[in-house]
Order: sequence, then structure tokens, then C-alpha cells
Amino acid sequence: MYPLFLKLENVKCLVIGGGAVAERKIISLTDSGAEITIISPTVTDNLGKLIKQNSLIYYERLFQKGDTSGFFLIIAATDSIEANKRIYDESIKNGTLINCVDDPEHCNFYVPAQIRRDDIQIAVSSSGKLPMFAGKLREIIENMLPMDIGKELDRLSKIRTEIITSLKDDPDLKKLKLKTVLEPKIEELLKAAGLK
Repeated sequence: MYPLFLKLENVKCLVIGGGAVAERKIISLTDSGAEITIISPTVTDNLGKLIKQNSLIYYERLFQKGDTSGFFLIIAATDSIEANKRIYDESIKNGTLINCVDDPEHCNFYVPAQIRRDDIQIAVSSSGKLPMFAGKLREIIENMLPMDIGKELDRLSKIRTEIITSLKDDPDLKKLKLKTVLEPKIEELLKAAGLK
């Protein structure tokens, strides 16, 4: 597996399904700024509100051949194994990223359990084998992280930017300064958070 974080702002994403699982995936995609289209004959009440509030595109029907065309990322969250397989096959032919929920064999990516503290993001995956384990491990890590760790990241990021800007013409000194100034501050932050 090759882990990465995708920039999905204004990127066309499709979610097929309208139940509780689809709802969770759509909330996460909305948080990423994706341009979301939903196909499902029905949606949860909360998802119906999200569609209206966020002006999401919604087609109130079952999946049809050709629906996957034009999307960068697709999540199949239907109750039908056959429908998910058809969605997967069509997506693979189009070279699209596809995740069939709870069906690791029909995915070319997995959605990890995630922790977010402002700009700090941690992803935990079991490579689709046992998502419940990844979720429990996520909870343990999340409870270890201080709520304000994102603010500390911002503070250290500003120091980093100042060093890079002031020493942009001297790469060796810049590298040395980043190490000698930032490394001790990062160590302090980790110790204060009980992570070291």
C-alpha cells in the first residue's frame, strides 16, 4: 500500500448510496472541499439536509451504466454486492479511484480511520482487513493528542517559514538552522504532550 493525502478541493467525486455509511463518507468529502455527486434512490434525513445545505448534486435513482464517467474518485456504498461490483468494474476501466465500502477486493484505495487536529492529520489503516481495529487504534492515538497541538504546529510553521525566507540563498545554513532551531522545539512539544 502507498499512503497519501489527496487534495480534493473542487475535484469531482461520486458517492453511490444514501445510507449511514454513505453519509459518513460524504461528510468527510465535504470537509475536503470536494465537488460531490450522489446517486441513490433514497437518502438518510441528515444526508438530505447536507444535500440542501451544501448544494450537492443528487440523482434520486439507482446506479446506471456510464454513471462513473468524469469522476476522479468514487465511493460505492450500496447494499448490493452486484451493484458495487458493476461500479468497481466500470471505474477500473475508466482509471478512476474506487472504494467499495466493506469490500476490500473491489477497491483500489482504502479510506483510513482519521484523526484531525487543525492541520495535523493522522491516518490509521488495516489495509481493509479489519476497519474496526483501525478505528479502535485511532481512538487510542486521538486520546493521546492534546486539543491545542494544531496551534503549536502553526507557531512552529511560522518559525520554519522565517528561517526558509531569510536563508533561501544559503541552503546549507538553512538546513542547519532548521535542525538546530526546530528540532528542540518539536521535542519539547512532544514531551509536553506526553508523546515522548
